[in-house]
Amino acid sequence: MISPYGYEVDTPNYEEFCKENLMFQNSFCVAPTCSPGRTGMLTGLHCTYREFPRVIDEDIHVDFCQPPAWIVNNGISREDYARYKTSVRIADDSIGRVIGKLKERNLYDDTIIILTTDHGITYPFGKFSHRCVSDLMRPV
Repeated sequence: MISPYGYEVDTPNYEEFCKENLMFQNSFCVAPTCSPGRTGMLTGLHCTYREFPRVIDEDIHVDFCQPPAWIVNNGISREDYARYKTSVRIADDSIGRVIGKLKERNLYDDTIIILTTDHGITYPFGKFSHRCVSDLMRPV
């Protein structure tokens, strides 16, 4: 869930990148879960798993991290959502560094960059394609 798609997570590098480039609004994934979907598209290798960061970004205040509406709002879910937002910020900072280096070396205009994401956050009903068989063709 990133801001170019209308969600509340602040991702200035993704936003700027999406303003300047082609952004798909209706695309499909080859698998109904995150890792196999990314793996199928990018590598053909076995799936991987990555946990949220253990340290929460100092600018993200756990008490003010409102989890999605369908999740119980308590200390555990707010902390988990703060870790999720930290991981999104790490990803956004990373793409900002890559784009900065490409521009610095005058390679940006000659480079194809593909940004992909997964099926949703790891909360109940956060993985949108898990709800029913008809959702297997749901745009990501």
